[in-house]
Amino acid sequence: HPRQPSYSPQRSISSQSASSSPPPSVHGSGTYSHGVLTSAGLLFLSGQVAKNVKNQSIGLGDFEAQAIQIFENIRLILAEAGGSMADIVKINVYLTDGRYIDTYRAVRARYFSDPNPASTGVVVAGLASPEWLLEIEVVADLG
Repeated sequence: HPRQPSYSPQRSISSQSASSSPPPSVHGSGTYSHGVLTSAGLLFLSGQVAKNVKNQSIGLGDFEAQAIQIFENIRLILAEAGGSMADIVKINVYLTDGRYIDTYRAVRARYFSDPNPASTGVVVAGLASPEWLLEIEVVADLG
């Protein structure tokens, strides 16, 4: 089964492999794609963390600031692909402390309205960098 087409910030579609070039509005991604767009119009975004376009971590020790940065990154990636937050059908959040859940829900509510996307929340022991307090990945239907 051939690999599905990949999302690229230039909006070109490659059937060979995922692009590791980020949209110009968000931080660099290194060796992974910020998103992969399937031929069915589903956009799978990699987990986003609180980094700005200069690749700097934002909101050190400030959960709300990190959550806002992440949702803004997601919004910008979706916009680059021709979508919006309203296209999100699934959201997964990884929290480093369950006590952040109410703050997370309050920030999330600023970006979504009914019907809200399907959602999963997981409390983890840590993320790839100790300064990150949460990571969010989404699936959007752009079809």
